[in-house]
Amino acid sequence: MYSADFRWRVITLHYAYSVPCEQVGRIFGVSGRTVRRWYKAFKSSGHVMPDSRDSSNVRDPEVLASVSMYV
Repeated sequence: MYSADFRWRVITLHYAYSVPCEQVGRIFGVSGRTVRRWYKAFKSSGHVMPDSRDSSNVRDPEVLASVSMYV
């Protein structure tokens, strides 16, 4: 995962200086699509980091119980 500081630098170059996403991606070593996704997230939420995922509902209790028998 990329840091917030890195993402801000990428977004700033695209947003403030109107550098195309593909070129920004080449400069920073990420894809142009990644730059576009980060910019879209920035425009919609106002920040560059993704929302934290709630992992509590990912693991089914029955599966955890059956796996714990083997651990």
